[in-house]
Amino acid sequence: MKLQCVKTICLDCAAVAYPSAGVVARRLGVPLSDHSAALVAQAVGCLECGSKHVDVFDAHRDRIIVSAAKTPYCRVCNNPIPEPFRSQFPGAAFCPLCVAADRISDAEVVAANGRLFAGEAYRAMANQFRDDETLRLRWLRKAVNEGDATACSTLGDILSRSADQSDLTEAASAYKTAADQKKPGSYVQRRLAEMMLRGRGIQANKETAVRLFCAAGQNGSSVALSILAKFIFNGEFGLAADPRRAFELFTRAHEMNPNGMMDCAAVALMLLEGIGVDPDFERGTEKLRLAVSIYAENKPTFNANECIEQVMATRQSPDGSTSDLSSARAYLDWIAKFGVPGAMRLLDRCGGALPPHKPQWELSLLSALPEEHKGNVWWVKSPIRDRLGQPSTLGQVERLPNMRWIATTDAGVPIGDTFVTEKDAVEALAKALECDVPYVDPATRWRRMKEKPAKDDLPR
Repeated sequence: MKLQCVKTICLDCAAVAYPSAGVVARRLGVPLSDHSAALVAQAVGCLECGSKHVDVFDAHRDRIIVSAAKTPYCRVCNNPIPEPFRSQFPGAAFCPLCVAADRISDAEVVAANGRLFAGEAYRAMANQFRDDETLRLRWLRKAVNEGDATACSTLGDILSRSADQSDLTEAASAYKTAADQKKPGSYVQRRLAEMMLRGRGIQANKETAVRLFCAAGQNGSSVALSILAKFIFNGEFGLAADPRRAFELFTRAHEMNPNGMMDCAAVALMLLEGIGVDPDFERGTEKLRLAVSIYAENKPTFNANECIEQVMATRQSPDGSTSDLSSARAYLDWIAKFGVPGAMRLLDRCGGALPPHKPQWELSLLSALPEEHKGNVWWVKSPIRDRLGQPSTLGQVERLPNMRWIATTDAGVPIGDTFVTEKDAVEALAKALECDVPYVDPATRWRRMKEKPAKDDLPR
């Protein structure tokens, strides 16, 4: 796991320091992570007295990585073995850097993990390399070859997001391996059904896909029931359109997962609009309040009560009339993207779909540092997402004690030497990575962090 910075405590002079990922990467030549942080004691040491006798911590999670007094050393390279690695491989006499360099045999990995099955040990090793896709996939494939169902699911999730046909084929094969086991999980059944339905990596077969969705629903997958409900509601994939049956499936999915917003919203709007069920204003309003409250939980700027009032007003407005109702529009736009029955019709009366959100490159505060260091280190964030759909970090810029700035990529590659201003450092990082990174001025940045959004500043 990549780290933002580490905390070092010198056992000789008791000095506490927070070397950042940029500074450490320039010393080590590799990104700062759970694995490379073990080298900080020798490569960086104490910034006050220069001693190498230091304890190293993950500053953000406050967990020990290297204890100068207790941490054992690798028998191959004689570097400390990180404590997070030893927690998963308690019998290891080797470090993860030697594993990455292919200096350790599979038999040693299995023995160090102490598990009964080799697949579990290989999967645990794959988790150690979450930030290195090549290594992670290598160990996941070893676990899949041993029949580990969890590894099959994880490998399928990674490869199914690829546009490469060979990756999709391997993903479908991994899901099928897990689904063919005696007690298949509902998740892999659903994922295999989704790929089979659209012929992604496996021959399309609508009938088998629908049976898999049904089996996943019987095994406890509310998502599978929701998908089936949408197919039946719209009459897709050879299924007869049946709104009443769709309502029954949405209701079952909501009962299985009461905190699922989409199922709750579907039940609410179908009750309110009389879609596939006799209208029930009281019950529909109760479900709508629950759905909106779930939506608003992670959106503190969202006014749930105002949204419910606006949805009710929209329902009573005549067909063809429109008005700009911001809260209802924000909520309905979100659930309409998931095919919730009735959402699009109400959204049109609220002013239509929201314009697509345009993510931008920004700088974000390095929260792991103590207050006196904040403002000196900034991550350069990217709207581009990786294969798992997660936003990526391009690198960081940092102000040194001499008031000059340095830039380092997320891969631990230094950009140039030092820069006079933060803007110069950001622009140099953007140029090196061949991307356009607009500069965010300090006043705008601090205002974003300190001010609370206004009520009408709705999420997009």
